[in-house]
Amino acid sequence: MLDSIRRPVEKEMEEFNRRLACHLHNDNPSISSVLDYVFEKKGKQMRPLLVMLTAALHGGINDRTYSGAMLAELVHTASLIHDDIVDDAYVRRGSLSANAIWRSKVAVLTGDYVLSRAISAAVKNGAADLLSLIIDSFEMLSEGELIQLEHASKLDTDEKIYFETINKKTASLLGSCAALGARSAAGTEEQVESMRRFGEYLGMAFQIKDDILDFSTGNKTGKPGLQDIRERKITLPLLILLNDSGEKKRKKIISLLSGIRYKDANAEIIHSMIMESGALVRATVIMEQYIDKARIILESYEDSEIKESLRRYTSYIMDRDR
Repeated sequence: MLDSIRRPVEKEMEEFNRRLACHLHNDNPSISSVLDYVFEKKGKQMRPLLVMLTAALHGGINDRTYSGAMLAELVHTASLIHDDIVDDAYVRRGSLSANAIWRSKVAVLTGDYVLSRAISAAVKNGAADLLSLIIDSFEMLSEGELIQLEHASKLDTDEKIYFETINKKTASLLGSCAALGARSAAGTEEQVESMRRFGEYLGMAFQIKDDILDFSTGNKTGKPGLQDIRERKITLPLLILLNDSGEKKRKKIISLLSGIRYKDANAEIIHSMIMESGALVRATVIMEQYIDKARIILESYEDSEIKESLRRYTSYIMDRDR
């Protein structure tokens, strides 16, 4: 499905990758080796793709759009590097993370360097006005990570905290990506705001799908199964299970989570409870509600090849298996 989503902007995405490689070039072999490794596996590039598609929806892709897409990809990559350090994660997209190979000092400085290159890209290319959109989301992303860490240690996450966290950690960046595309083209401020909400709804759905995939057997996410639970993150399926449980059962679940770092079998016990509870089905319904909200915004635009790609983009978020 990704190929069909990319098709209307395939040439522009190739040009984006060429410009990204040029911007990241560094003559220092030590820095270059780390950057080459980090960017060798491009992933699905969902964020720059969203920038391209929403720009095309609002008048067309231009030099400012490439700068916006670069901002999105570099800020996202920097956040992933920092996430791996915070989570002590040694696998990223099926390969060793930068944190695993070069350890935290080099990894955190690489993340900082990538972020500085993102800012540099916007300033040098005359797109400084796009910075406010992406910097706001990076600030929110950092806040979301801090909120999650605080409540993971206390195991006291509730629905309000959960949705606030995923809005800041995931939805805010996708919202900025959609808004970046519209602003880089000929979008009005009303359209920019509309696209921001469109991207945020997609981001909420995206994170809930990640939560679901963590419990799904045979997932292809590139990270170990039940990793979120092992990190004591209160994801939506687990939150639904906790909310549906009586006091005695709830205490048992919290006890299993508390001891999970010392008894790995607790993860499998919680997994079985999730599967038996129907929590995955209910989490899927909530995810679909966010997708529906995004589609309602999209329907206000005239039919076009770009609009159809964005429709498929929303479906991909919902149907993906990794």
